[in-house]
Amino acid sequence: MSAEEGAPAHEAPTAKAKSAPRDAVEPSLVVTGRRERKAPEVLTMSVPEKAEFVIAKGKGKALSELPGVCAMLEKHKASDDVLQHMHSVAFGRKGPRVKVKANLREFSGFAYGADAREAELAKRHAYLAKRTGDELKAICAICCLERGGKKEELAARLVAFFDKPTAKSGTVPAASAGGKRKRAATPNPKASPAPTAKAAQSAKEGKAAAGKKPAAKAPGQAKEPAGGVKKPPSAFELYLAARLPSLREKNDGVSDAELQTHLKDKWKALPADKKSKFEEEHAELQAKYEEEVAKAKAKAAKPAIVDEDDEEEEEGAGGDKQGEDEEDSEDEQGDDGADADEAA
Repeated sequence: MSAEEGAPAHEAPTAKAKSAPRDAVEPSLVVTGRRERKAPEVLTMSVPEKAEFVIAKGKGKALSELPGVCAMLEKHKASDDVLQHMHSVAFGRKGPRVKVKANLREFSGFAYGADAREAELAKRHAYLAKRTGDELKAICAICCLERGGKKEELAARLVAFFDKPTAKSGTVPAASAGGKRKRAATPNPKASPAPTAKAAQSAKEGKAAAGKKPAAKAPGQAKEPAGGVKKPPSAFELYLAARLPSLREKNDGVSDAELQTHLKDKWKALPADKKSKFEEEHAELQAKYEEEVAKAKAKAAKPAIVDEDDEEEEEGAGGDKQGEDEEDSEDEQGDDGADADEAA
């Protein structure tokens, strides 16, 4: 057997095939003549138009006719979640923030056919059942409904209200909707009568006067005792009044309290001969003060009331007494004379 016959059949022949030239093009791909223009294909999407939102008339009263509900709506912002929950219950979908309150005011109950009533109520009840107890209580507060009970009771109460809003169910006072009702205060017969406006005003003025603090006096300012006479300043206060103005000009930005502390220390270290000037001035002012106080006290003392009729009565009483004394003395002399005659 030759070498060619013994070679395996899968081996390629050793001779290389001639490769086609790179510039060669298949005849079917060659385009001749003018190029044909085709219109481009544009992708188009069909977007269904949203149906216009229309608020149908329900069987109950519009929420705008219920004063309690309107007052509670005004207390909430349009972005509050509780209003969006109410909108979903009333219309089956959320509403834009700018129209949530307006839509809720126009709501007057569910609008459905006779056959769809049960399905619509069950749908609203299922939505409310997914809410928390606090959310249901918040909706009840806006609708002026009672907030007590379990979630199932709250949901059923809300479904009944939204099905047919009435004035009876929406007139609970807004204050009582937020919590327990307060009992009306019963008058106590033993209690003292309420004070009049005049008495209350006088009591208020008395409290204000009692709570007022006396105004702080500046250093060197004289005190006013009873009598209207001003007490003279002390020697240190005279020294302070003489030195403080010039020291204040030289030390701009320093508080008066710091300057007064500095002058107090200076006064303690001041020699006696320099202190004597202010002490003598204080002594003169003190003498004048004591003199004025004595005059004020004498002027303030009440003089005795002199009545001329009282003097005449006293003089008459004195004369009568003197006459009685003279008569008694004459009687005594007569008795003495009679005794002497009997003795003789």
